[in-house]
Amino acid sequence: MFSLCKGLLFFYIAKLFKPIGVFSTLKIKLIFLVILLTFSLQTLQAQIFSSSKKDEQRDEQDSSSKFSLKNIPSIPFEINKNALEEPINPNKYYLGPGDQLVLSVWGEIDKNLPLAVSPDGFLVIPTVGRISVRDLTLAEATQKVIQEAKQKYINAEVTLTLTNLREIRVTISGMVIAPGIYTATQAMRVSDLIPMSGGLQTKDNLTVEEIEFMTKLRKPIRESSLRNITVQHLDGTFERVDLEKFYSTKNSELNPYLRGGDIVFIPQREIEKNSLSIFGAVKLERNNVEFIEGDKLGDLINFAHGVTSDASNLNLELVRFKNQNEPEIIEISLANLDFKLKPDDRVYVRKKENFHEKYQVWVTGEVRFPGVYSIVEGKTTITEIMNKAGGITKDASLAQTTLIRTQVEQISDPEFERLKLIPVVDMTETEREYFKSKSREINGAVVVDFTNKDTYETKESVFLTDKDILDVAQKRNTIRVTGQVSSPGLVAFESNKGYKYFIEKAGGYTENARKGRTKVIRASSGVWLDADEVEKLEEGDTIFIPEKPERDYYAIFKESLIITGQVLAIVVSTIVIYNQSK
Repeated sequence: MFSLCKGLLFFYIAKLFKPIGVFSTLKIKLIFLVILLTFSLQTLQAQIFSSSKKDEQRDEQDSSSKFSLKNIPSIPFEINKNALEEPINPNKYYLGPGDQLVLSVWGEIDKNLPLAVSPDGFLVIPTVGRISVRDLTLAEATQKVIQEAKQKYINAEVTLTLTNLREIRVTISGMVIAPGIYTATQAMRVSDLIPMSGGLQTKDNLTVEEIEFMTKLRKPIRESSLRNITVQHLDGTFERVDLEKFYSTKNSELNPYLRGGDIVFIPQREIEKNSLSIFGAVKLERNNVEFIEGDKLGDLINFAHGVTSDASNLNLELVRFKNQNEPEIIEISLANLDFKLKPDDRVYVRKKENFHEKYQVWVTGEVRFPGVYSIVEGKTTITEIMNKAGGITKDASLAQTTLIRTQVEQISDPEFERLKLIPVVDMTETEREYFKSKSREINGAVVVDFTNKDTYETKESVFLTDKDILDVAQKRNTIRVTGQVSSPGLVAFESNKGYKYFIEKAGGYTENARKGRTKVIRASSGVWLDADEVEKLEEGDTIFIPEKPERDYYAIFKESLIITGQVLAIVVSTIVIYNQSK
């Protein structure tokens, strides 16, 4: 729009300039006015663009804040209110308005009378009358109704059956995502109400900014309490709910059924204060479990779902604060489950030493039965394991067989790790040599001469340990020739032949071959050797012929002339100075 307006203004200016000659005063004023309008439009466009950018940034900030964890609207979790975890307990279920029942009479006459509890708490039974069942359990109401009905149906059998549960209204408040009033049934427990209200408020519901802000102000991060929930009934009585204990013990007394008009309050708790922890040989290590006065060692072990099979029968270790800052260690018997705990106690359950340790090794490669074999660590020999594996095959190469100690392999070399981060050109000569040798090294390899059984059978250092890998290599029957030869590749191995024989078999040297730097790389160790120093090649070895470095002879000649000229200049200057000094 602004571009169109500016275009029209410039067209009008051009039209004013079209007549050749002396401009009139009116035309000059019009031209000045049009130019002024053009700049005003430009300024207005810049202001509107800047304002729109600010609005976009504000919208982005608003949208980012809208999509934070805190501002995501909670969606209460819908559950099937008619689903029952177990049959209704008539001694615990309280009848109330809306409950539907059937009074059945058998005898002289058979009849089923559908009934419903009236809003004022009565059952109206034809031919029997009004019977109050207010604040009565199902068992109490059944006894009362049958007793009244028997007066009318003397010789008949009378039963009262609950057919449909009424819906009740309960309130939940405190540390939940969506506190409010919800519809439930009396077959639901307190734990069923929590997901209906969106779940508990936890640290996960806070944004990163809120956590950082509270940390800076050294404010404690609070979460919902699972162990201090209170339920207030209409009659003014209270019940304390301990869901943490209920989940670990399944004691339903700790998670009661809801009643109409109940008010459930979820308090908050401070994380890492007034808590208990248990570690070690337990099925689930627990940290910062909420402490409740009266907690015992057995309760904490239940929170961890019990000890594991490798838990030591010896004393447990309990760390407790004697005062504000000084901890003390207390030894407790695992059998003393009634030992009373205090806030911030930490319990460590020791494991049995070497309990069911599974020492085993892997045997791979050219053996008859590759696989995993059990060993007695530090006692089982290589020969024993090879015999268990059925011995080596005809294609096995003992010279290239390796024993890898994986437990050593996991130990890192800080110096080697440091050198990995440094460019090779920036290394010193010693660092470069160390880096090259470590790069060629087989990590965790145990030095064993497998071609000489007597050697490794008498050395304690080669007794097998847990998780060793014994890899019996396959015969290669070849020598690899690579680098500057006419036909690089594999050449059939022949004993008692020197490296030049295999180079000839590979077509001989190329013109760019650097013959004096020929190397032999041992298959068994990866060591690089000068070819002239190798007395005997082994199958699987590699012969490497490097390429001559490219040289710019003109540049070398030019550099030589420059250096020669500089040397001559120094010599001449020295002679002149010497002669003048005489």
